[in-house]
Amino acid sequence: MTVNSVNQKVDNVVSAQEYKQAMRHLAGAVSVITVTHEGERGGLTATSVASVAAEPAELLVCVNQSTDTWGLLERSGHFAVNVLTVDQVDVAERFAGVGQLQGDARYGNEDWVQTESGVWVLRSAAAALVCNVDEVLLRHSHALILGRVHEIYHQPVEPTTQPLVYWQGQFASLTPTGRRPTKN
Repeated sequence: MTVNSVNQKVDNVVSAQEYKQAMRHLAGAVSVITVTHEGERGGLTATSVASVAAEPAELLVCVNQSTDTWGLLERSGHFAVNVLTVDQVDVAERFAGVGQLQGDARYGNEDWVQTESGVWVLRSAAAALVCNVDEVLLRHSHALILGRVHEIYHQPVEPTTQPLVYWQGQFASLTPTGRRPTKN
């Protein structure tokens, strides 16, 4: 695992409040990042997950360094991204800290499966991607984590399954338009 720290002084011309208001217009898929280290489970809700490459399969996750989850992830070197559906709002809320739940309590009564690398994945998640930490970039308050995907679990695609998204400060569903991009 490579860790790079880049903290440059930037003269911000926009306030944090303005930035946050603008970013509320960016709808994001909701995932739960799970991590385990020496028997201790943790996790958090995230919308800052992005695909980096298909070959080799790699993704990017951004995690606030002040969270307990970051400490576990940094020590373990493994994590899973559990992509949630609209009927899993309760899971998203627990991992977001609603009810002040921490660690193992966030896992609730859902059906979790432990992978060979020790990370837990939600059996009913739309998809779960298990990763090894490949590289970390520390940037301001967050750790940008590149994860090499080595296990994938996913549900069959059902026409009624809706992804859980976060938009304008609340959980929401996605309504398909029925239109697909076409190439000219």
